[in-house]
Amino acid sequence: MIITLGKDGCCWVGKDTVQDFPPFPVNGVDSTAAEDAFNGALACAIAERSSMVEAILFASAAGALTVTRKGAHNSIPTRDEIAKLLE
Repeated sequence: MIITLGKDGCCWVGKDTVQDFPPFPVNGVDSTAAEDAFNGALACAIAERSSMVEAILFASAAGALTVTRKGAHNSIPTRDEIAKLLE
């Protein structure tokens, strides 16, 4: 289970694990699509067989970038933008 905590990051509770993930430092302006971006990016990373830690980091980066822009579909970042934040 992954618990998203907004500006406080997220927490993964697995069978034998509890791990906190700090937020990416961004200047948020609109959280409208953040959860959608997080969930979509998480599903994408899992489908691509990333580890759970890698998938959560990818999803967190997507959510973080999303809040830096106003609106819903226009705020969803590209894969390249997510990769750059993860560097």
